[in-house]
Amino acid sequence: PILTTARVVTRECVAAGGGVLVYVEKLINGFLDSFSTKENACSHGASERALEYLYCRSSERSRRLAVHLAAMAGHVHVLQWLVEHHPDDFSNLRAGCLSPIDRAAQHGHLDAVIWLFANCFEGYSSATFALAAQCGHVAVLRWLHRYSSEPCTSEAMVGAAAHNKLKAVKWLHRHGRHSDAHAAILKAAELGHVPVVAWLYRHGSEADALQAMLIAAGNGQLAVVKWL
Repeated sequence: PILTTARVVTRECVAAGGGVLVYVEKLINGFLDSFSTKENACSHGASERALEYLYCRSSERSRRLAVHLAAMAGHVHVLQWLVEHHPDDFSNLRAGCLSPIDRAAQHGHLDAVIWLFANCFEGYSSATFALAAQCGHVAVLRWLHRYSSEPCTSEAMVGAAAHNKLKAVKWLHRHGRHSDAHAAILKAAELGHVPVVAWLYRHGSEADALQAMLIAAGNGQLAVVKWL
């Protein structure tokens, strides 16, 4: 590739010319380190020119991974470029158990969630909502609650409690997930998340205090035991 050739030339010139082009070599190295693979280009939000250069030299498996990386990083312009120039790579995108919209929600990239919801609905499920909850991304929860018809499951509240995401727990509780509070306070007690335990206790979970305390004690969560 041209840039790799440039790297070699500048390195040899530096050795022969006493270091005159050191800064040039550093700039080229920095560029290649950031965008030498398509995966890095997508996750860093590279320009369309860089994407095209690298994309045409990549494997099919690698191209599918690029969509996930762009979603994880929230680079909507990369997603737009991918679907415009390589639409075939936007099918059967679920890698393992997560889809691109799952990854965007998990990392709190609302713009990417909105774009994927409108342009790549494949892969959206209740798990998308649950991932946003367990990572504490309330803005994503709010948008999905408003525009999605997919039902919320107990995984959202329990996941938020398990990861000590109190703002998400509060939001879910305010939006009708009271039935999940029992499992949520027990999970928070098990993992030692005092703020979540305290808030749920004060908002309707008093009856679960004894069971929560026993679970906390069994898992060595002394701070929770003391609070309860």
